[in-house]
Parts: sequence; C-alpha cells; structure tokens
Amino acid sequence: MVNEWSTPVGIITDKDIMRYTLENDSKKLDQVIALSVMSKPLVKDTESTPVSSCAKRMLDTAISSVVVVRGDKVVGIVTKTDLCMFYATSGERRDEVRDVMTVRPITIGGSQSILDAARIMCEKNISRLPVVDGHLEGIVTASDLTAVNPALSPAATRAKSKDPLMWEKLAPPKEAGPKSVADVMTRNPITILYTAYLSDAAKLMIFHHVSGLPVLDAANVLVGIVTKTDVTKALTGEKRWLRA
Repeated sequence: MVNEWSTPVGIITDKDIMRYTLENDSKKLDQVIALSVMSKPLVKDTESTPVSSCAKRMLDTAISSVVVVRGDKVVGIVTKTDLCMFYATSGERRDEVRDVMTVRPITIGGSQSILDAARIMCEKNISRLPVVDGHLEGIVTASDLTAVNPALSPAATRAKSKDPLMWEKLAPPKEAGPKSVADVMTRNPITILYTAYLSDAAKLMIFHHVSGLPVLDAANVLVGIVTKTDVTKALTGEKRWLRA
C-alpha cells in the first residue's frame, strides 16, 4: 500500500484479510477500506541489503515478506519463497536437512477430527501436521482446514481463542462434509531424507509449491520436518541445532 505521494505505508496479505473478516464478520469486504486491513508499520529493506540481513529481519519480525525500497519508492518485494529459490540456486551445499529441521515434530492421527488439527495448530502456532498411524500417511496443513471451513484457520482460532466455548461452536454438524484428518490430508506427501542437502529440500519445496517437507531417516521413519522458514534461518548463518 502507498499513500498519495507513492510512499509505502503498509502491506495487505491474505492473512490480513482473513483476520479482519473474522474479527469484523458483520462487514463485507467491499465496504472496507485498505487502511483498515493492512499490516503496519511496513518492514522495509533497500536493494543493497545483504540477503542474510533480509532473512534475519523476516525471522525477527515473524513475517513472510519484506518490501524493497529505493528512497521512498517501492521497487520490489522479497518473500520466503524468493529466499528459498535463492538458497536452492546459490550452489552452496554446506547445510544438511538435519542441521536445521524441527526434530520430533508434532503429529496427528488420520482418524482424529479436523477440529483436533485446528486446535493443535492454534496451540502450537504451527501450520502443518504430519499424519502418522504407525507410519507417515500424509500431511495436513492450515490451508487444508481453511478450505473445508474458514473458521478453522489458525488466524480464526487464535482470534476467537478467548471464548471458552469456541471449539464447541466450531465443531462441524454431523451431516457436514469431511470431518476427519484423513478426509482432507494430502496423501503420500513429498518427503526428504534427513541426510539430504538443504538446497535439495529448497528445490523440492519450490518445484512442488509446498512450504514444508516431512523428513525421514534411512528406515523411512519420520524424524523431523523442514520448512521455508528453516531455509530462511540457514541464510542468516544461524542454526537451530547442530548434529552431535
């Protein structure tokens, strides 16, 4: 978003729109001005900002995009997807998936309800869950839940989490459509070995248009999950944990 002098003042994402509509469900979007929805203050960098500094700024501010300016004018935007692409094509092979992945990821069973999945994502502040019933069967994401019921998105559940009856209100009626995780999950998800290079994980995420990959060991047992945020973290030179 820019003002009348073309100076950037904010940014609007799909999450901003969803959050606003959930908190102001009596208003229609065509009646809402952009100023009411946008995120501010705007996080900005210049064209000369090092990639590592841009990555760190995203992590420090918990955002997925940084606006690039030249003086007071917007000249571009950098997203985690852009950083992932940069890492995938930079030719560097110093990090392995196990260097930065989240170990012992939180999982869910396929027979559990989509309400359980929404609750876990809300409480743990995550956006994807590997589905495990003895072995990895699939993965369910916040987007999967939102497609079934927008009120089950993490933004929705966090916005209404102060209501003690929230989960009962969100429970789908018996005659509703898909109710179990198995109904909405992606089966046979793209995976990667924990010994693979992180650059290969970045390439897979870009090619398949996904934001995270389940990580398997040599016996095909789930041992972690790696995301675009982990790739962004690797670009800062910091690591969440190191191999023994």
